Amino acid sequence: MTGVVNSKDFISERMSADIERLSKHFNVTDDLFGKSIFLKHLIKQNGDAEDTEQKLLIQEILDVYISILSNMKSRTEDNDIKSSIIHIMDRVKKLKNQVDQQREHLLKRQLQDLWAVQTSDSVVQSKAIRELITVFQKASELGIQT
Repeated sequence: MTGVVNSKDFISERMSADIERLSKHFNVTDDLFGKSIFLKHLIKQNGDAEDTEQKLLIQEILDVYISILSNMKSRTEDNDIKSSIIHIMDRVKKLKNQVDQQREHLLKRQLQDLWAVQTSDSVVQSKAIRELITVFQKASELGIQT
């Protein structure tokens, strides 16, 4: 096994069928106009984003999907469509919770590492000075991004 994860590893046949059913029911076509709603947020312009940032964005995107699906569910009378929406919403909620737990764990670990820095240690101080330009540059870039 190569370690490469395929989207089919996460999307069950039932979920695929439910999404297809919704696409047909709500007349979703490939020729929708305009820019993407979510995909543009998944990868930063430089193609590189921190895990915690990506997980936060994914979590918020999944929240929007839950809201969209909830609205679609309330607008339809078709019980099969409602069942598909409920199934998809359950999967999205479960995934959102998993992403949230991972993001929270990663962020806590990173913060604990920062809080544990011995600021009075002369070696730590030397390393900090050596890294200051790079850190300041990165913080400045984040501060001016729109």
